[in-house]
Amino acid sequence: MGIDKQNPLEERIHTETESALKNHEVVKLGTLRLLISAIANKRIEKRGKGEGEDFTEKEIEDIIRKEIKKRKESIELFEKGGRNELAEKERAEIQVLSLYVPAEMNEDDLRKIVEAVIQDIKPTGPKDFGKVMAEVMKRAEGKAEGSTISAMIKKCLE
Repeated sequence: MGIDKQNPLEERIHTETESALKNHEVVKLGTLRLLISAIANKRIEKRGKGEGEDFTEKEIEDIIRKEIKKRKESIELFEKGGRNELAEKERAEIQVLSLYVPAEMNEDDLRKIVEAVIQDIKPTGPKDFGKVMAEVMKRAEGKAEGSTISAMIKKCLE
């Protein structure tokens, strides 16, 4: 176990963790350490399933996106509970994590993909929602959140 030297993204995360330690960047260091832990946990899970230990860059990006999603959910809960200082900490961590994934797709580009998929699949009702969703997720290549895609599909199918 350890870092995958063949994966440039994972190597970059480890290099920047060392840099954050040397430069006393507390938020970045803490966030990257948690990310490294999440990657290690996923590696153990993969090994347990007999899938090997190496990750593709996309798999690392998926782990990062999950970590961002967790923090967004935490922000919502902290704000409801009046814990704005904790929400700000989560926002700072999202900023750090966002450096390691491609930017989210803008709404216009996502709408074009959704409309193209609807044209291709020609859904006849709600039962076809899953087919549309799966194809849009594939074409969006992880550059949009599932909840955003779902809302856009529902809006376009109305």
